[in-house]
Amino acid sequence: MARMGVALSPELQEIIKHHPPAPPVDRLWDEAIEQSYSLPIPRAGGIHETPAERIVRLRDQLKGELVAFHNQLHVEPYAGAELACAGGRRMWTIRVPLTLFPKRDQGFSRLECIVELRSEGAPQSFRVVKLLPEPRTEVIGKVEFGAKLDVETSAKLGAKLALPGVLTLVGDVATELYGKAQADFTHELRRECVVSEIVDGTGARWRLDDVSHPEHVTVEGHQLALIVEAGPAAARLHATGLVQAYSDVRWLTSSLGSLWQSLKGRVLEFFRRGAPVEAYGEWRDILSAGPG
Repeated sequence: MARMGVALSPELQEIIKHHPPAPPVDRLWDEAIEQSYSLPIPRAGGIHETPAERIVRLRDQLKGELVAFHNQLHVEPYAGAELACAGGRRMWTIRVPLTLFPKRDQGFSRLECIVELRSEGAPQSFRVVKLLPEPRTEVIGKVEFGAKLDVETSAKLGAKLALPGVLTLVGDVATELYGKAQADFTHELRRECVVSEIVDGTGARWRLDDVSHPEHVTVEGHQLALIVEAGPAAARLHATGLVQAYSDVRWLTSSLGSLWQSLKGRVLEFFRRGAPVEAYGEWRDILSAGPG
């Protein structure tokens, strides 16, 4: 099951430790506000908003942004003919669905996702042999208006959304986040997979870039996949995930002007990278769950 929130398991703490930025996103926003108290107050246009007030306003504007793994992975026996494994071992396709609801002037400019597997059995009881999508391929993100989302709707910058049940309609989430029904949101968008690499034989990393029309993106969904060869000792196989969604820095300039460039250290780097929103996922005993 995917878990979102502040309390992180040791496995999630480990994945964040090895894949910066390590500081939680909400902590970086707090540091940005703290730093902004020492900045001069702009007097242009008769507006006397302090830098701290401006950053707080932007942070509050983004409350409720939703970037979420789904509660269940889709696991099924590998059905292709391209890959083969040794006797006594089996091939599995593990699909990792995620859905994103930005609340900015434009959709997210890029996505980065990390998934790591671990087994309670022997260290060499499994290995990741292939990832989908592959590098330099086009990725089509789709979300149907009438589709159901199996996600825990808790946002990093806001309170838990008051949505009915676990299986929630996309349209209901859109109404909750945007204040009105979004019957005309983008149903399909195209990205390029610029990174798709197996990490240490037990994990995966993807980067999806280049939305063709970011100003039209409100909702998008993707399904990443790992093809895994596993032996009997890997029956209890667990997965941990981290996804970060970044925005183009131009939305920062339009919202904060040059203010953000006066920030320092890791806070400045956070904004330079597009002030990413992040979400975490944990799934246990994924092979025994069977197709889902």
